[in-house]
Amino acid sequence: MMYSTIVISGAPGSGKSTVAERLSAELRLPLLAKDAIKESLFRAIGWGDREFSRKLGAASFEVLLSLALSFYQRDIPFILESAFRKDDGQLLSNALPGAIFLQVHCHADKAVCLRRFSERDSAGQRHPGHADSEGVSDLNSYLDDDLFGPLALSGRCLEIDTNDFHRDSYESGYRAVVTMLKSRKSQGS
Repeated sequence: MMYSTIVISGAPGSGKSTVAERLSAELRLPLLAKDAIKESLFRAIGWGDREFSRKLGAASFEVLLSLALSFYQRDIPFILESAFRKDDGQLLSNALPGAIFLQVHCHADKAVCLRRFSERDSAGQRHPGHADSEGVSDLNSYLDDDLFGPLALSGRCLEIDTNDFHRDSYESGYRAVVTMLKSRKSQGS
């Protein structure tokens, strides 16, 4: 079974983008990331408050799904990354009918996610249009409610502990994903 769609899931601050970018480079696969789309739209039309960011986020998600469908219909393997909520699994399955997914779920402790989320905002690592400083309390509630768990998708879900990118547990999880994908790619099945 060849996975046409690799989904990187997890909470904001869990390390999804780091894992997705690394996999994309190593496997030479296109990366479709919601935040990249959203930031392009910020540059094109501007930004506002947290509510505007949410609306633009919803529009970015629709663009993400449209691009994913285009790749999927052309049988081009790709990586799809976003802070998917658990109930987005059905939405993805409906958007890409018949797809066999490999989900790489990044998980980190709540404190780690909140620290990373706050640090990247204060360090200016993300576009100010995200209004992340206004979203810390929302993220805290979302993490308490476990909204970013693994998605219910066809295919396989591999978990990667992303608490510390320098620990063996992260590297061994990451290498397991790469090994599996490379062996499936070479088998062509």
